[in-house]
Amino acid sequence: MARLGPTLTLGQFMLRNQVIKQYREFLRTAKRLPDKKQSQEIIEWSENTIVNTTTTTKVM
Repeated sequence: MARLGPTLTLGQFMLRNQVIKQYREFLRTAKRLPDKKQSQEIIEWSENTIVNTTTTTKVM
């Protein structure tokens, strides 16, 4: 059977879920802002932060 990727420990799995939950909350909050330009900036910031953090963190 082929593996999909590295196996996460329970702690890594829980942390990953917390990060995803926080990211979704950022997006929901940003979409509710009355200023659409600010909303878009926050969405871009959160996307960049998540991508930069996840690509620099290795699963051990």
